[in-house]
Amino acid sequence: MDVNRLPNMVGQFLLARAESPQLAAWRKQQQGQWILHWHPNLDVREIRSQAGAQVGWIMGLAVDSEGRSLPPVWQLPFDCDGVDAGTHFESELNQLGGRFAAVFLTPQSQRFYLDATGSLAAVHCEDRQAIASSCNLIPQIEDLERNQELIRAIGIPSRDGYIPFGLTPWFRVSRLLPNHFLDLVTWTAVRHWPKNDLSGASEHPEKTVEQIAALIEAFIAGAAKQAPLQIPLTAGYDSRMLLACCRVSLSRIRFYTTAIPDPSARTDCAYGRRMARKFGLEYSVMSWRDPSDEEVEGWLYRTGYSVVDRITRSVKTDQQCDPERITLLGLGGEVGRGYLWRPDDRQDHPLAAHDLLQRFNFPAVDLLVREASDWLDTLPTENLLERLDLFYLEQRLGCWAGPSMYGPPGSRFVAYPFNSRQIYELMLSLPVEYRRQQRLPADLIRCRWPELLEFPFNEPVGLLRLQRNARHFLAIARKAVRNSLRLAE
Repeated sequence: MDVNRLPNMVGQFLLARAESPQLAAWRKQQQGQWILHWHPNLDVREIRSQAGAQVGWIMGLAVDSEGRSLPPVWQLPFDCDGVDAGTHFESELNQLGGRFAAVFLTPQSQRFYLDATGSLAAVHCEDRQAIASSCNLIPQIEDLERNQELIRAIGIPSRDGYIPFGLTPWFRVSRLLPNHFLDLVTWTAVRHWPKNDLSGASEHPEKTVEQIAALIEAFIAGAAKQAPLQIPLTAGYDSRMLLACCRVSLSRIRFYTTAIPDPSARTDCAYGRRMARKFGLEYSVMSWRDPSDEEVEGWLYRTGYSVVDRITRSVKTDQQCDPERITLLGLGGEVGRGYLWRPDDRQDHPLAAHDLLQRFNFPAVDLLVREASDWLDTLPTENLLERLDLFYLEQRLGCWAGPSMYGPPGSRFVAYPFNSRQIYELMLSLPVEYRRQQRLPADLIRCRWPELLEFPFNEPVGLLRLQRNARHFLAIARKAVRNSLRLAE
């Protein structure tokens, strides 16, 4: 643990059986044998039983389905001494949206829970009797052996990628996957969701879409009561769905687009400006700033050297975010669109470990083949589409997006309005063909702010369209010339 870097570990935490003197500047509370240290920018609330006894903590931002934030002390409506207290607690957590993690400590069980996608990410180490937001907060991490085979295979930080299947760059340190709780007695991860079939149960998609929209709208309104918000605005589906659910909270929201140096970002900026003018949004374009090597290294340290990509290289640009505002991102909306499905994927198609790795561009080294196989064996479904949905929730969001959220240094807090067990269950209940046709975004926007559909999705406009067409025709011409030269040879 590098004490010189601790002030920059914004919004992070350590739960351990021993006190950490290096974290003396952080807040601290003890319950029984467990000591929770947390950065001052992370909200932490006590959890108490119906009888008033403390039974743990909940960290981060949590809002219920009515748009209400948790009180400073969250009192549970059930007896926490019963053998079924853990099941009741899971039911309570499932009513919350946001970015949070919870510690539940009772005479019957000691557990650590994540939110629906592990967006307040956590790693754990039985040897150190600790669970933390980042590998680099695990006590005496420098004394643990690094997994050089895994590091070489994934290639971080020399190439873009992330570490899946709950692995980390250190032996004996594992990432807790979404849909699992960590048993703090046995130090084993236990799957607690899903309990039923995932897909295709909804007979009335229009009612399901209305429920999804109401939950997103309630979360945004609840978050806006805690602090003013800032939300990226792009030409894509998910930011538009968020915008459609923002109408009742617009006075508390500032929108922005990041001018990333690539063609798609120019389209995003063009749409952002046009929508802001038409609908009177508070809006700005955030200029791109290339990061220094030191800034990238700081980002990697905060995220535990587990992921690197374009988000990493945005670290200097992200410093322009307002530190007094909560940032809400559109991550998770892809679940409603069958994001990882291929056109020819069918429910009864098989999925082997090698196929999974190849599909998502992971190297087929023995370690990853074993981990992929083990993960597939634990899934409660043989349905290919459901398996791909769980991969997205547990691996893509849990192992990529979750750790990444500790990287940006600018905003007060980062969360996803889509990140709710209720919302994901509703999305997954939509008919398969409805999701395959990607009907959710337009239907949701139509029921909340239909005028937003005047702007198409991800289509360049004006000069940008001409430039795109010119690039397309130039590429065709170059290919034709190459083919001619080959024939001439």
